[in-house]
Amino acid sequence: TIEEFAKRDINVSDKYKVNNTYIEIDNTCTSKQKEEIKDLFENVNNKWPFLLELSGKISFLSYNNFYRIWAKQVGYTAVGITTFPIEYQKAAIANIDVSCDSIKTAAVHEMFHRYDYNYALNHGKLLSEEQEAINLYNKYRSSYYNRPFRQYAYTSSAEFLAEAYKYYYYTYIEYDKNEAEDNYPNDVKTFVEKHLTNK
Repeated sequence: TIEEFAKRDINVSDKYKVNNTYIEIDNTCTSKQKEEIKDLFENVNNKWPFLLELSGKISFLSYNNFYRIWAKQVGYTAVGITTFPIEYQKAAIANIDVSCDSIKTAAVHEMFHRYDYNYALNHGKLLSEEQEAINLYNKYRSSYYNRPFRQYAYTSSAEFLAEAYKYYYYTYIEYDKNEAEDNYPNDVKTFVEKHLTNK
């Protein structure tokens, strides 16, 4: 909520804008993490700029600051969160917090939640609420031994798609052997590619 963002007490060392998105970095994040964040957003803006066309802010916080702010709402296992201060109006203003310890795991995942929300502004429902998305989610959720993504993906269709987009990005757009999914399902790949060009 807006209230959480007003009470943050974060010392920001780096702040810049990429496309329409503001990036800020906690001063306790390391130089290596700051460089990783910079590289990530250069690559995303060059290859998937639609993820950064939305207004809002993405904050990268130290582990301690992330859980100081969010532990009561999300517990101690989450590494990113997306909040929407303006609910389903004409403009998508979404803010994201990500732990500096989980940049690649969480950043693209959370950016998809912003994209999902923006889709709802244009189509009246979230992309993750479309029947085609729900069918994919149900298919892989019900097949415990044929789950292509990490277990968190099977908590909701929104989390399933956020993971699908994240793994797609690191498998087909910006290959990273530590984040890629070698057995990425063809039906999910088709869905993601369809909605990359039909936003």
